[in-house]
Amino acid sequence: MSLISRIIPNLFNGVSQQPATLRTTSQAELVENAYPSIAVGLGKRPPTEHVAKISDAVLSNAFVTTLNRDATERYSLVITDGVIKVFDLFTGTEKTINPSFSMDYLTGINAAEDVSVVTVADYSFVINKKKTVKMTQELFGKTYAGQTITSLTKYPSVTLDNFDFEGSQVFSVTWEYIAGTNGNIQFLAPLNAPGFGVGSKVRLTAAGTVYDSRVNTLLNRDFIVTYMLDDASGLSAKIVKVVSPTFFGNGSQTSISMANFSTLATYSAKVVTSAVHGLTASSFVRIEAATPEGYNASSVVSAIPTTTSFEYNAAVHGALDVGSGSMRYVVIQGFKGSKQKFSDLPTSGQIEGDMWKIAGDPSQQRSRYYVMWDSINTVWVECADPTVSVAFDPTTMPHKLVREADGTFTFTEVEWDKRLVGDNKSIPIPSFVDRTISDTVFYRNRLGFLSDESLILSRSGTYFNFWGETATAVLDSDPIDITAAHTKVSILNWAVGFNKALLLYSDLTQFQLASGDVLTPKTAKLETVSEFESSNKARPVPAGQNVFFTLDKGTFSIMREYYVDVDSYTNDAADVTAHVPKYLPGGIYKLAASSSEDILLALSMKERNVIYVYKYYWGATEKLQSAWVKWTFPEGDTILNLDLITSTLSLTIQRSDGVYLEKVNLQQGETVEAVGHPVYLDRRVELTGTFNASTKRTTWALPYSEPEALSVVLAEGFDNAGALIPSTQPTATTVEANGDHTSGKVLIGRPYTKRYRFSEQYLKDSNNAAVLMGRLQMRSMKVSYSNSGYFRAEVTPKAREKNTYSWTGKRIGNVGFILGQTNIEDGEFTFPIKARSSEVTIDLVNDSHLPSFFNSAEWAATFTSNTSRRTASM
Repeated sequence: MSLISRIIPNLFNGVSQQPATLRTTSQAELVENAYPSIAVGLGKRPPTEHVAKISDAVLSNAFVTTLNRDATERYSLVITDGVIKVFDLFTGTEKTINPSFSMDYLTGINAAEDVSVVTVADYSFVINKKKTVKMTQELFGKTYAGQTITSLTKYPSVTLDNFDFEGSQVFSVTWEYIAGTNGNIQFLAPLNAPGFGVGSKVRLTAAGTVYDSRVNTLLNRDFIVTYMLDDASGLSAKIVKVVSPTFFGNGSQTSISMANFSTLATYSAKVVTSAVHGLTASSFVRIEAATPEGYNASSVVSAIPTTTSFEYNAAVHGALDVGSGSMRYVVIQGFKGSKQKFSDLPTSGQIEGDMWKIAGDPSQQRSRYYVMWDSINTVWVECADPTVSVAFDPTTMPHKLVREADGTFTFTEVEWDKRLVGDNKSIPIPSFVDRTISDTVFYRNRLGFLSDESLILSRSGTYFNFWGETATAVLDSDPIDITAAHTKVSILNWAVGFNKALLLYSDLTQFQLASGDVLTPKTAKLETVSEFESSNKARPVPAGQNVFFTLDKGTFSIMREYYVDVDSYTNDAADVTAHVPKYLPGGIYKLAASSSEDILLALSMKERNVIYVYKYYWGATEKLQSAWVKWTFPEGDTILNLDLITSTLSLTIQRSDGVYLEKVNLQQGETVEAVGHPVYLDRRVELTGTFNASTKRTTWALPYSEPEALSVVLAEGFDNAGALIPSTQPTATTVEANGDHTSGKVLIGRPYTKRYRFSEQYLKDSNNAAVLMGRLQMRSMKVSYSNSGYFRAEVTPKAREKNTYSWTGKRIGNVGFILGQTNIEDGEFTFPIKARSSEVTIDLVNDSHLPSFFNSAEWAATFTSNTSRRTASM
């Protein structure tokens, strides 16, 4: 039997779930409500300070975030179903939201899951992740919206059968021919049909004569081909054949069947109306429904019998409900047709608003564009195709919350820029149209959206413009619309600025936006940088040169720390929960990090009253601290949100009587000036009491309701500041104490308990391996402390009662000890154990308002070996 002692050099490396034989000496079995710091040791977690009550109602499904304008102006944004509110983060004062806005965009949502916000200066862009973005039916140039269509006549249809042509794909289509009319014939094309595009060759057989032509116009799912038929009545042989390998739509397919086609019906519409200015026999006319998603068909006026009516033929899909009154016509004034080259444009007779299409070379996409006559400057200027939609539906696009100059806020739709040039080929519709937007980002002076597998960035410096500047060239400032190319489906969830780059997260893969020194449509590309699973519930957070992200693994979560290895030029994501694989519960939904404090905080849907804390510290080349602990609050508390700005933690906590804003100063050991040391009370408030001479009691009115026991600490104005006085709580909103305590201010709050449980101790040999063949009988333990006022050691041997040994700072002979005042000092505290190491639990506990910082520990024991083995460490 040998008498031995061993040193535990520090207590700041948190919890480990490894077997005790594998843990480092500085890792613990349990750490709660403690703050591990390599600078000052293991302290008590900083207390929360009451800011304000912001709601009497329950906000369980609320989206809450912090708007950080500057160091003196910060706000808490709270969004629920159909409601948006803003509160001053320092005072809790609710800010005015100007009334001229609609909340339809945020109605019918689960805000906690469906909302995302990014802030740029005074603008916060609010995204409804479930809202599908749509285009309106607005057209370029001057249009005339007329009355409801009054009469429609359907013409018969002819079916085109299969026919083999030049070894290319054959398919059938229903088409319409209008007797007596030679010229444009319109066909319905399937969305996924291969080969369709302007310039694609199509063959028709009629009356034994073969006619070849090329597609000259694409209209939504229709395409128009021009034929001059010698004998239209003898139409036969019926074939439509695609020769060009060009693709359009949203993909390719290897076979086409009748299931891909809708019935195509041609109608002749006669519209009676007032005079339409600029209407000619070649005017472009569109009939449409009242809603952007509704019916839409276009054609050219075929006859104008009078000045108050006109007729045209339109190929439409399905049936028209004329009686509903929902249909109307739109006349596009000034559209004259097509010219092959710019030099073919008329040189005289044109009027303001005349528009022409310059067809250019059919094989070159950028050679086709549209021009309009500017009579003031007497020049042709580039314009948009007058037959395609030019505007986003603002009710389906992200909205903006603007901080006004008078301190109020306005929530409204954004005036997104419209398409001014080109058509759907030369200036494509952004990828987010007809899709939802999953996240938003501001990067290199561009506003960006994630949608499906695509990243879409606005024009440089023009945040509301997602359209190219010209149809004839791609400019460096043009919008960027790129897709994450990967063998796996890569729906993009998050965009995070990292290490001067933009990191994109899908469920299985991480991509980086690469572009070189200048970000342009030509240089931008998404590169795969790593392949780790990640959560689509919690946004990854950058911290210095690293990014933390999480994912569920069974019923628990793991946390990864993404970084770039500068030596090997590789990207990796270390699992910082490898030693605590069952510590973080599943359902992590919020992460917050501070590089100034080297701390990461996490919230889980499974434990709404707990904050999981990862404290770390990097030396020059290695991590010197990697500590997991948890901060607990009463079971009735639900933490809705937390945000970290430098060293200040903002909390939004829901309790039975409402929702509260609270703050935490994470600077370890921050003292209360009047007291001279930290005061560890949650929901802490500074109050002045009222003395009742009859009862000889002082009463303090609380700004909140608290059913749990509270503590009262004397503060500014008292000679014995820092002293705890006995108190009672007549009601949940008042605290009373005997005597007159109105000469100064007091600190009132809810006490909480810090607990550190040592790992089972082992004797280790020179290789740091645990010696198992023997009995380790613990005799005592000595704890080194600093800046401490109270703590106790709880020793619980197996099958025996707990023994408690308290340190109060009141030592006889200590020259700093004064009766009636709090004593804070440094020193060492020794307490007995007298139990086998494998059969005892040793805790350090502090449930007072006073500080305690643990630096290191040392234990003494006897070891009886079961073998003759001797160790170098014995």
